[in-house]
Amino acid sequence: METNELGTISGHGKFRRVEVKRSLSAPIWKVWDAISNEEAVSQWWAKGAIDAREGGAVKLGADGENCDEGFPLEGTIKVFQAPHILEYTWNEGYEPAMGIVRFDLVELDENRTQLTLVQIVPSNDVIQAAAGWHQIVEHLGAFLGDPEKGEILEENDRYRELCSLYENASA
Repeated sequence: METNELGTISGHGKFRRVEVKRSLSAPIWKVWDAISNEEAVSQWWAKGAIDAREGGAVKLGADGENCDEGFPLEGTIKVFQAPHILEYTWNEGYEPAMGIVRFDLVELDENRTQLTLVQIVPSNDVIQAAAGWHQIVEHLGAFLGDPEKGEILEENDRYRELCSLYENASA
C-alpha cells in the first residue's frame, strides 16, 4: 500500500470507524518496538511515557509537548500481545465507543509488516482523525526507513493536504 493511499472511513450515525493500513519495510519486532517503546515513539510521534504491559499507562504529549500537533494522550493499555496487538484507551474521559486506538501487526515476511491502525471517532471529527492518523503512520514509516514512505512535507501543509483528500473522498 502506498503512502498516498487513503485509509478507510466507515459507518454512519454518531461515530465512524477510521482504519489506516500500511505495509512497512521492517521486521515485525522492529515495528513493535517503534509503537510500544517510549524512546522509539518519542522519535517519530510524541514524547511521553509508556508502561509497556497490559494495564500500563500511556501518556504522550506530556509536559506541554504537542502530540503530533494534536492534544495530549492519556490512556491505559488494554491489550498488549507482543508483537501483534497494542490497544489502548485514547483519553480516559472519552466515551467508550471512541476511546480505543488499536495497532494490529501481521508479519508478511521477515522484512515486511502490515500495520492496521483503527480508531472510532465522532462523525464530526472523522476527516481530521483520518488525516491525523494517516500522517502519524507516514511518520512511523519514515522512522523505520521505509522507502515507500513518500515525501514528508511540512507538518501543517501535509495535514491540510490530507484533510482535503479525505474530504474529497468522503463527498
